[in-house]
Amino acid sequence: MDENKKAPSSNGCEKNADPQLNGKQPSDTYVDDVSQAPAKDDSAIEPTAQRAFEPDSKKPAVKQIYDIAREEHIRCFRDQHGEAFAWVPTDPPQQHWECLPLKSRAFCLRLLQLTKRNNKRRPRLKELREAVSLLAIDATLAETKEINTRMAREGDDLFIDLVDETWRMVRINAWRWEVVPQTEPRFTRYSH
Repeated sequence: MDENKKAPSSNGCEKNADPQLNGKQPSDTYVDDVSQAPAKDDSAIEPTAQRAFEPDSKKPAVKQIYDIAREEHIRCFRDQHGEAFAWVPTDPPQQHWECLPLKSRAFCLRLLQLTKRNNKRRPRLKELREAVSLLAIDATLAETKEINTRMAREGDDLFIDLVDETWRMVRINAWRWEVVPQTEPRFTRYSH
């Protein structure tokens, strides 16, 4: 492999080589803010979750992150194409739910926020990646949900994503139309 090319990352919660690491491995660094947050990557999630169960791994920290995600009611599932998603609550004042790809930067940032709020400690990148891998396993075992980008149909109802910051949608049927919140995962959004 050419030295100037980056090796493909194993999941979206990784950080590419950074000259500021001063020779440290990215997994030895802490995630603290958006500039250090993992970037989105379209490659498949590496099954690193197996390492979480090995005796010399960081199991307690990984399990803590995983448990925080479960306590915060994050629901993992897969879409009709097999991609892993998370149904994630946001904080007040504009509390709503968002449907985020599990490999996305937005999901990793949300998981980081929840971990820092509940744990009062910054997780290592390796711990965050392994927790996401565990959640990805949950997603593969969960039911499949149909996820759309802008428009969806369910029975006689048509739903159109308003693409606003509170994730509202318009519900249209033969009798009326109304603006409603997403109460179940129906739409996702991708950064372009």
